[in-house]
Amino acid sequence: MIVVGALALLLLTAAVVVLFAMVGELSTRIPVPADDPGVASHSDFIAGAVMNDWPEALGGLAHRRSATVLVLSSICSTCNSVADELANYRPEKLADIGVVVSCGVAQVGEDFVGQHSIGHLPHLVDAGGSWVSTNFGVKTSPTALRFQDGVLVEAYSFSRLEPLLGRISTVLEGVS
Repeated sequence: MIVVGALALLLLTAAVVVLFAMVGELSTRIPVPADDPGVASHSDFIAGAVMNDWPEALGGLAHRRSATVLVLSSICSTCNSVADELANYRPEKLADIGVVVSCGVAQVGEDFVGQHSIGHLPHLVDAGGSWVSTNFGVKTSPTALRFQDGVLVEAYSFSRLEPLLGRISTVLEGVS
């Protein structure tokens, strides 16, 4: 009887761990029709956030005049499409872009990076989504975070990469 009880407790514990891993995943997805090329300002972020201690994987972006971090999730179909788009760009076109992959467990994030061939980009696997949500207040994906001199100045919700890059380019022309 004790063995059965111990086994039941073990299974219950495993179920709770899996549940928390799934809850840790970025919880909200932005429903955008596949044919909508829109880019919209995203209001749910911490404007003015400064990341004093960037993770090593994204550290090269910390001191750029302008940098963009794309927040993608391993379970978001739009994010999968965006990741496929990223793989088709020349590296010099994406020189100021990094990627954060939010996922339940690190291996799933690493698999996402490999599956979409985006390992050449600066990227961080954010198991549980805590890094991006704690530092920048972002809990949705896909989201683009635009930094100016290390300060988070804008965030965008988007469904396709090309319109996003166009929007960022237009904004930067006004900043120069």
